[in-house]
Amino acid sequence: MTRRSERDRQSASAAPAPGGEPPDSTFARWARENAHAVEHLTPGGPDGDLEPLRAIIGRAPVVSFGEGLHGAAEPLEFRNRLFRFLVEKMGFTALAIESGITEGFVVNRWVLGGPGELGEVVARGFTAGFDQMPQNVELVRWMREYNADPAHRRKVEFYGMDVPGSPDDMQGTLFVALDYLGARDAELARSLRARIEDLAPKLKLDRRSDAPGQYTELGQPERDRLTGMIADVVAALAIRENEYARATSGHEFELAYRAAVAARQVDDYLRRLPIGWKPADGVQGLAGTVASADRAKADNVDWIRRQLGPEGRLLLFAHRDHLAGSMSTIRIPPRIAAWTLPPMVGMYLRRRYGNDLVTIGHLFASEALRRGEPGTCASAGSIEALLTELYPSTFVLDLRTAPPPVVSWLATSHELFGVVPYNTTIPGEAYDAIFFSRQVGPAIAWTEDQDDLERQKQLSHKNPA
Repeated sequence: MTRRSERDRQSASAAPAPGGEPPDSTFARWARENAHAVEHLTPGGPDGDLEPLRAIIGRAPVVSFGEGLHGAAEPLEFRNRLFRFLVEKMGFTALAIESGITEGFVVNRWVLGGPGELGEVVARGFTAGFDQMPQNVELVRWMREYNADPAHRRKVEFYGMDVPGSPDDMQGTLFVALDYLGARDAELARSLRARIEDLAPKLKLDRRSDAPGQYTELGQPERDRLTGMIADVVAALAIRENEYARATSGHEFELAYRAAVAARQVDDYLRRLPIGWKPADGVQGLAGTVASADRAKADNVDWIRRQLGPEGRLLLFAHRDHLAGSMSTIRIPPRIAAWTLPPMVGMYLRRRYGNDLVTIGHLFASEALRRGEPGTCASAGSIEALLTELYPSTFVLDLRTAPPPVVSWLATSHELFGVVPYNTTIPGEAYDAIFFSRQVGPAIAWTEDQDDLERQKQLSHKNPA
């Protein structure tokens, strides 16, 4: 099944709803007749309810699934079940999530049978709080078990697609590259490290506190010096590729070189922060940083696909705003300032991959993520409110099969419910299909520990951009 052409959408835009029926009613009726029920979210058990995904995905080598809210259990659980189905029934070979690419190397080594304890691997291998979510622990445990079965000749792999540290820290990824280089040319690596030794403590950006890291306090000369050093690390590896790949392996070299490229991605992200920027400044002046990070994510996905080879098939998992194939505008409380997001990773991938990409967006109608606080619900008349009238409460819906009146309605701007921020987009352009769950709850079980409560509150309010 192919994506509708621009001509199809233009002709559909003029088509009236049958019998003068309001467009939202036409959409609700069509959705009721075409929704494919998802009987359960927990992996295991019969998979007959997922069989409609075969037609939705077809032969596409890349599927992206965008969660509607960070910190929610339902999209993580469905992702795990979806990935198992794609691996076992449709030949998918890898998963990439919105976590640091260099950190993901740790997880991939482990799921492929490498040494280490699961807890340590998860703590080191995930960024942005994803290590705290039991669904991610369950995911990598299953991947290791699957790969350990000798009947599974093609092993499944795990990747991060985000810039390292997401992108709180440059040191980790830069030093991965320098350690590899140092094992081949200790003097060269030592001289490169010495050039930024005084800057090393300043390479962190702590977005989870009121005090930013010291990078934002660096002057332009210091920023330029850091950028130049990273460029030299990338060049030092590039010009010695054949030599180093023969001495180690092509795979080891690829990881080291990608770590250096990832350091360059973090540097580009950080350079776009205004000097002296603080978290309290909000999104003001951050369009360049967001654009840089999402372009880097798209480039990382390209690199992952090259590692998988022509027979590889990949599932991507990130916030739906990142994976959407259309421009979006968000409103961020309490000031409710409208901010048009720069191009996101999904727009880059849609342009690059065309019909080789199928995008599934997660929508939901209510949330109850924070203990002691009332949950919030989608507004009356919204897409999500209309979908709550359907039975079952959890389902998949292929938007590309919609009739012209529904296509026309989906080709207009709609505000999608996401708690924080509120997102306005064109659903028919953003997503090929949707996964709908009537309600979402917390991925992390509540405890009486106040620090844990506060951490979960931060996760649930995290700006997906």
